[in-house]
Amino acid sequence: MQLIFQQNEAKAKFEKEHPEAVKKRQTQTYEEVEKELMEHPFFLKELPKEGDPLPPLLEAFQQLKYSETDNSAADLLENYKQDGLFHFKLKKWRTSAMCFTEGLKYAEDSWEKAKLYNNRAACQFHLENFGSSLRDCEKALQYDKTYAKALIRALSCCSKLSKWDQLIKLHKQYARSVEATKEQKAEIDKLHMQAVRNSKFEAAQLRKSTLVQKLQDENDEKIIKAVEARGIRMKSKKFLRRDREASSDHRVQITTDGELIWPVLIFYPHLAESDLIKEFYEGATFQEELVELLEMNPPAWDSDKEFVIDNISVYFTDLDTGNYVKVDLLTKLKDALKHKKYILPENGVPAFFVMANGNPMCEMILSRMEDKQFEWKQ
Repeated sequence: MQLIFQQNEAKAKFEKEHPEAVKKRQTQTYEEVEKELMEHPFFLKELPKEGDPLPPLLEAFQQLKYSETDNSAADLLENYKQDGLFHFKLKKWRTSAMCFTEGLKYAEDSWEKAKLYNNRAACQFHLENFGSSLRDCEKALQYDKTYAKALIRALSCCSKLSKWDQLIKLHKQYARSVEATKEQKAEIDKLHMQAVRNSKFEAAQLRKSTLVQKLQDENDEKIIKAVEARGIRMKSKKFLRRDREASSDHRVQITTDGELIWPVLIFYPHLAESDLIKEFYEGATFQEELVELLEMNPPAWDSDKEFVIDNISVYFTDLDTGNYVKVDLLTKLKDALKHKKYILPENGVPAFFVMANGNPMCEMILSRMEDKQFEWKQ
């Protein structure tokens, strides 16, 4: 009876001192009460997800836990460290990293700083932020050069980032000082050997690439001099370098005898069709190449058989005026290229236009663009 009396007395006192709470409770629905209870830390079934707001009571407990007024620096360090490890086990890498970051503010001992940096590095590693993880590992090793876990993770980050030289440097700097188990030493040696092997391979590839580049530069210089010696005007002397990454089908070549072999584009403007002659020797005539292109392998689009050698004309564009200049079929490619009105395009690929004689569309195009003032001269 005494206990019941005390409970009733406490209830009456609470209702008198907190009338707003009593009023709220009287107007709440069952669902609202249940929700409020489930947000109480005692009844929580799972922690809020990253980014979700905390229930008010849980947030109040957390603020109390991390209060600088109510906790010493050592307490705060321990709280952040334990929470970081707790979230790490739950694979909440970002939340865990934030806890270790806060803990660093209160760490004074070098060993504690090393552990916190290494723990944060582990979080960053799981997030695949290998650069950030590597920096934290290096910090951990600065505070404790015997820290084997930090070295292994640092070497692993270098491996992920293909920073072989940095891996070798870190191994040289810390491998002898770390206190590692047999398994850890094996892992350190494995990563080091991988780096040495890959570093040697990349160095060999670089030497090979440098040699290839040198030979290519020398070959390009030889081609430029050959083009200039023939009196061919160029829109740009850098056309070979601009096309360095392109297929060899689109690059002029030079033989050991000094003869130029050009890739040549053939356009059929009224049909919006084109062909690429991959190897047009400068000493060959247009007739020789076009017979092979149009008669020996007739194009599918020429159903009317208009494009035969006796019924076509060849032109190039005068880049100064935009007009077409006619080329005799018996002209050699080298003579067409060194014509006073011809300019080699920026991409280094000569282009010519082929028209079918008597075709209405071709005649309409030519009536607008053919250079009437020019007569071909060899």
